[in-house]
Amino acid sequence: MNIWLFDVARFFIERGYDLVYVSTTDYVSHIYEPNSDEAIEYMERIDEKLSKLMEKDAIFALTSDHGMNKKSLKINLQALLKNHGIDSLVIPIIKDDYFVHHKNLGGSVYVYLNNRNLNRTKEVLVDQEGVELVLTSEEAHKELILPLESVGDLLVLGAKDVVFGNTSTTPVEDVEIRSHGSMHERVVPVISNYDLGNIRYNKDVIPSLFRLLT
Repeated sequence: MNIWLFDVARFFIERGYDLVYVSTTDYVSHIYEPNSDEAIEYMERIDEKLSKLMEKDAIFALTSDHGMNKKSLKINLQALLKNHGIDSLVIPIIKDDYFVHHKNLGGSVYVYLNNRNLNRTKEVLVDQEGVELVLTSEEAHKELILPLESVGDLLVLGAKDVVFGNTSTTPVEDVEIRSHGSMHERVVPVISNYDLGNIRYNKDVIPSLFRLLT
């Protein structure tokens, strides 16, 4: 599908559209490691499609929404907190109907508390192996530019090899998956054939392109 999307982008560029936005899936990156034959073949095909776009004398910018790492430990935080007498609702950051590649397992979760006992909950979470950072909604909003109204009471981020989600019997179990969502997938490329100015975040890419059109 991603390869086809670049052909669609070229189709519209050739017909004079001022701006074409292409959003690809990350299926390949979830399934295959960077140095695997499948991943290398995929990136070679992407490079080929990008070269075709560059031949059209178009300004383009390429970035990503996140990195990707191998995960080996899964933690069920809702079950863990329940074992400590804390009633909560834990919402994964990755949750959609198309889950064949990520299984709705990500490196951070939003925690909503029924008892609002933030201090006690933070103590339990910080002491849990695999939990790297626990932020209140205000801290997450300030430090990670997340919308205050959508973060819950706490944001929990895992270690590099950790994802959060449902488990079978115990709150912690082994897993083999490639996913994202922790602080360890923050660095992403920003590639362009034009000077976009000072780009600090991937969210700055599109506003920079808009300025070129005005």
